[in-house]
Amino acid sequence: MVLAEFGSGQVLWSIFWFFLFVLWISLVIYMWVDIIRRKDLSGAAKAMWVAFLIFLPYLGFFVYLTVRGSDTSERYVPPVPRM
Repeated sequence: MVLAEFGSGQVLWSIFWFFLFVLWISLVIYMWVDIIRRKDLSGAAKAMWVAFLIFLPYLGFFVYLTVRGSDTSERYVPPVPRM
């Protein structure tokens, strides 16, 4: 009888939280790829940034965007559509 108690508002709320979770995971993956692609960081600095993102994900994400986010779009390579 659990499904009978699960209303449409709760379904929408669950979809909202699932969307935020997927958005967060995609942003973290994007930050990891950006860190790995950087040519101006040494291996140790890249490891520290990744560790910072793993252990303090929210703070690490916002600090990375504040400190290193100005030229992030230059390293982004959009996917090429196939015909």
